[in-house]
Amino acid sequence: MPPVYRFIEIIVYSLLNFLPFLALALYPFRHSLRFSRGVTGILIGLLSVIQVMLGAWVSFVPGNHAAIASALSTALYAAFYFLAVKKHFGKTLFTLLMISNLANFAVISAKCIEGLLFPALAMQSYRWSFSMMLFAVEILLSVPIFLYMKSVF
Repeated sequence: MPPVYRFIEIIVYSLLNFLPFLALALYPFRHSLRFSRGVTGILIGLLSVIQVMLGAWVSFVPGNHAAIASALSTALYAAFYFLAVKKHFGKTLFTLLMISNLANFAVISAKCIEGLLFPALAMQSYRWSFSMMLFAVEILLSVPIFLYMKSVF
């Protein structure tokens, strides 16, 4: 059984890779949610647990499951988003794709910075160094995007 700190690394990374972008995606539609805030919160909690379980599956089950886990995660995220938001499909799809691209950019940028600063750790997945770099990149990207969304939407 892997040590507890590895589980914590996976939990931190999974939530950092999911919750900030979900919050950004839901913010423009905060007044157009299909469910109450409580039900939406419960669904987000359930989706977060699934996200962590996918990370654990990729990390601890032998084999190369990363592509399947990524596709499954994306499908669940999109299904939740279209279920939770009741707005025009085109606007919802555009926002979802915009945030998805921002998330991909953040992950790629964080991995690149991690490779420059922590080359030995960058070869491993779900390490603290990657979570720290992802957090820094998210702060740099999310604040201007949030301010833009706040002024435009």
